[in-house]
Amino acid sequence: MSKQKEKLEALTFELGLKKIKTLEFYLDFPKEEHSEEIRQKMKGGIETTINIQLENNIVDVSMKVRYFIDDNNKEKTYIILNLFIEFLVSPLKDITMVNKETNTLVFKNEQIYYTLVGITYSTIRGVLYEKLAGSMFNDFILPIRDPKDIFNKIIN
Repeated sequence: MSKQKEKLEALTFELGLKKIKTLEFYLDFPKEEHSEEIRQKMKGGIETTINIQLENNIVDVSMKVRYFIDDNNKEKTYIILNLFIEFLVSPLKDITMVNKETNTLVFKNEQIYYTLVGITYSTIRGVLYEKLAGSMFNDFILPIRDPKDIFNKIIN
């Protein structure tokens, strides 16, 4: 058996969704006379955190999406959605290791991060779409993105 094949088999694991929870949802509507101007100035941002709980075989991923405007260094937030997903990953001890530089628990293969971030991002896209349906922001749909790009922004 080749080394490549052995590495893939060594990282075999089961992945399941344990919990999906909306931690926060905020929606503010601008005054009607300013609505189109605000829609055009709207910016968005995403924050993501990943927490590995080795003893419970659980990985938590929190993702927060925020749409806001920044007028003269004064931010005004119009949309916030903070989603929490708890993944059951088994056996977690076989696919993680301690990063010696940071003394933190990390996955042995970055592809696992991409998978978890991709599932979370796809889920938050759908939840945001459903929550904004029928509002003036119903077309504020998160674009399809490569999970690798999202993850790289987390670590940089």
